[in-house]
Parts: sequence; structure tokens; C-alpha cells
Amino acid sequence: MGERELEQADAAVWLSRFLSRVLEYVVNAVPDKDDRLQKQIELSNQLLYWLKDKLKDDTFFEDNLLDTQGKILTALYESAWLNCHSRAV
Repeated sequence: MGERELEQADAAVWLSRFLSRVLEYVVNAVPDKDDRLQKQIELSNQLLYWLKDKLKDDTFFEDNLLDTQGKILTALYESAWLNCHSRAV
């Protein structure tokens, strides 16, 4: 496996890709029980609250919490949609 120095300009992209894989693993590791979806949502929101506390950006995080029925709130979906489509342009 090759190595190269992480450039500051690319750091957010590479680190967020790495964290995305870690977070997917963690969310999938929630035990498979009747309340699994609820526990996954609770874990995700706990992580968002932790990030909110670290970054001190109330607006972004309040708009991007998951509701308890497993529905992704509009701001989170639109943000992901814009990111995907802006890369294609």
C-alpha cells in the first residue's frame, strides 16, 4: 500500500471519506434487535450533538437531526443531493 502526505487542501475530502466508512461500520454494528433502527437513529443524533458541541454551529446541526421515525429531514437530504450533483458538474 502506498503512502503520500496529506495536503491541507485535500484534508477535508479524505478525512470525511475515512470517517464516513468508520461511521457506517459503527451504525451497522448496532445489535440486530426489534429496536435496531431506533438505536441507530439515537446513535446518529448523539454523534451529531457531540459534533455540534465541538463546532459551536447550532443552525446546521439543528436542521440536520434525524427524526425518530427514521425519516431523514429535508435539510440533510438536500445537502447530500447538492453535494452529489455539484461533483458531477
